[in-house]
Amino acid sequence: MQYTTEQINNLQKALRSMYQDNLEFLKIYDKKLSSKILKLSDSIDKGTYTARYELEFDNGSFNILDKKKDEYLYEKSLKEYSNEVFDYLDYTNKGSIVNLPESVYDIEDVKELRLFDDDNVTKSFKRISQDIIDTKTHFNHKKIKDEKVFKYFSSFVFFGTLLGQHFQTIQNKYNCKSYLIVEPDLELFRLSLFVNEYKILTKDARLFFSVAEDDQEMIKTMEQFVLFDSFDNYIYKYYSTSYHKDNLFKNFSIALENLNPRSFDHYRQLHYFTQSIKNFKKFPMLVNNDNENELADIPVLILSPGPSLRENFDWIKKNHKKFIIVSFAATLNALSELGVKPDIITSVEASTIIVKQFPQKNKKIYKDSIAILSSDTHDKIFNYFDKEKVLLFEPNFKILDNGLEESPSLTVGETTVHILLSLGFRNLYLLGTDLSFDLDGGSSYDKTHMRKDSIKNSNLHHMKKNIKRISNKVEIDNNYVEVKSNFDDRVLYADQLFLKILVSYKDIISHHKEDKEINVYNLSSGAFIEDTIPLKTEACKVNKKKFTQADILDLIKLKSRKKLSSNERFELDTEYKFVKNLIKKLEEISSSSIKDIEEFYNIRKKFAKKISGHESYSLLTMTMSACYIKTIDVYLNYILNDKNYVLDEVKLNSLKNEWCGQFKLLLTEYLKGIKQAQT
Repeated sequence: MQYTTEQINNLQKALRSMYQDNLEFLKIYDKKLSSKILKLSDSIDKGTYTARYELEFDNGSFNILDKKKDEYLYEKSLKEYSNEVFDYLDYTNKGSIVNLPESVYDIEDVKELRLFDDDNVTKSFKRISQDIIDTKTHFNHKKIKDEKVFKYFSSFVFFGTLLGQHFQTIQNKYNCKSYLIVEPDLELFRLSLFVNEYKILTKDARLFFSVAEDDQEMIKTMEQFVLFDSFDNYIYKYYSTSYHKDNLFKNFSIALENLNPRSFDHYRQLHYFTQSIKNFKKFPMLVNNDNENELADIPVLILSPGPSLRENFDWIKKNHKKFIIVSFAATLNALSELGVKPDIITSVEASTIIVKQFPQKNKKIYKDSIAILSSDTHDKIFNYFDKEKVLLFEPNFKILDNGLEESPSLTVGETTVHILLSLGFRNLYLLGTDLSFDLDGGSSYDKTHMRKDSIKNSNLHHMKKNIKRISNKVEIDNNYVEVKSNFDDRVLYADQLFLKILVSYKDIISHHKEDKEINVYNLSSGAFIEDTIPLKTEACKVNKKKFTQADILDLIKLKSRKKLSSNERFELDTEYKFVKNLIKKLEEISSSSIKDIEEFYNIRKKFAKKISGHESYSLLTMTMSACYIKTIDVYLNYILNDKNYVLDEVKLNSLKNEWCGQFKLLLTEYLKGIKQAQT
């Protein structure tokens, strides 16, 4: 079809206008993304970058030409493509990601659970499982995998954009509260700005962009999207184009797992609080104060149980007396082989697994060490050390107003870095902090460590596969992302846990660098950690400086205290009154009658907003409640979001009372803990 010069000029004018409008929108909505696009456009205009894709208009429709392959990306017109998308997507589970694992929500009997340790972790999981079972009794034990027709979808994910004209078709169909647009190729996204008006998607909704981001950036954006409306984060409808790798799906599943409320559930948080209060009455707690660290310039060597620990045994033997040696429980077996005694041992583990990491046969290695333990440490661990050498820290939620600053740490490794930097040490050296797998050896821990992780090539084959059509199901399981190595160009991978830990290290170190002159050297041969300095052991030159363990202990004790201050008691009293008010509100809800599912939904969401709007001395009240909501309420919302499911008024009120009873019990136990802290 031939077009007149006037038609072509009008079309080009319209394209430029749409492009400029989109850029103006992005400058306000996502400034970082608009800068990326402007930089790419400038490079194309100057001829320093050769575009692979080209926008073409033929037979009344736009298309994208892949100049490298000499083929068009659309097989049909944009209108036909959008119609096909509209017809494919429906209100069933098809084309959706369910964020409710069957292994948790389809348990029928707690007695069937095969758990190894009878400690706070397993007890918490059993309680959660029982809560879910008790909840299910009110609607005939409906299962997650049961087919259903949903009434609505709250969130939608676009994996790939092409020209994005199908976005509005989907918006008109679902009218979601939030949208996530994921496009790895900046060129393709830039072309979509010429034909698709993005600001329309922000009508009554929140829009998130992950464009031309690496895996870690992408996961972070996905987490922000998931957190936006966490009350309805149980299912995500999505549409996938054919022009991206499946790492988009993998990264989304990692983002969901990173925000898994069961990784530190509400009952474990409750245990943390009550155990911390009990231990604080026996041992001093680390605080931030103005007492000077006279050992600040002494180098500190932190030994982790990664493969590079054993690789450097000879170096450790020769050089360990030049450093303050800090070890974790998981490293003690290896240190016993070396005959190296740590000056300090740190631990954050509250479960019984930590007991096994202090074998009696190696007691001579650790019995004289200073122990810096999390406030909720397992009771047995305190018996392994001299009471005068035990100090506590708050790893999660602060009780002390000048306690160590809360950090995003997930494991003992980043926690230890945070503690040492908070105490004023300026030069830290990490060894054994590998946080990665390789394709050959596969090991991520020293052979003496209790966790025997390995990775097989078969686990990674999916990373190179392309999605050629819309996927009907995305599994949320272990996935692996390629990460930069610390020293060389080896291909290394990190799983969900390691990725979170790498980000946690980076956030903690960069935060401390804001107001301190510090150096964190990474001597490990695994993954690169941002804001650390890669340094091979043979290039590590440290002069021996005199210090004694007594010097270290005196310093740490100067930065600790016992007993609550009057202000802390006041804050606890304020919290006590707020929690008591929440319980009273639950009793009012329980004594009233509701008529339909929508009313039940609104009552629960209003209650959640009441908690999130409360200004607390600690994050504990909010996060503990949020974990209950993300475990039980999202499950309720999933089950009740069913076009064909009817719950009579009697059963609905019975379900409401079950919800009130479970929430009230949790808050009542928390209230007792607050009261215990005040005595």
